[in-house]
Amino acid sequence: MKTFQFASIVAGLSFLKTTIAAGDGYITLGMGSIHKNDIYRVAEHMWTIDAYSVPSNNHGSYPIFGEEINGSVTRIFPIVYNGDDWRSGDFYYSVESTEDLSYIKLRYNGARYETCMVSSPE
Repeated sequence: MKTFQFASIVAGLSFLKTTIAAGDGYITLGMGSIHKNDIYRVAEHMWTIDAYSVPSNNHGSYPIFGEEINGSVTRIFPIVYNGDDWRSGDFYYSVESTEDLSYIKLRYNGARYETCMVSSPE
């Protein structure tokens, strides 16, 4: 019985911590892990293309403008769950960043909405 109780507690607590560093430069969020280098690549790339220039099936066009952080406007652009470049279609992950990459956030919009701040590239 104690083993079952322990397993139940561990399973219950696992839902409390949805955002963890997966090691080796990966960020785990939602149902997947995305490497930081892929997040940085998307964060940089979205500033090289015109806003609203890449259409999606159901979500308008990207990159879109996000919040204002410390006087700088952010942009948001989708990323595929395995780190590949998003070209069109549906998505669950997106990257939000300032142009100087001082603010980078990975966002997951699946079964529930989750976010994770990502450290700036060195």
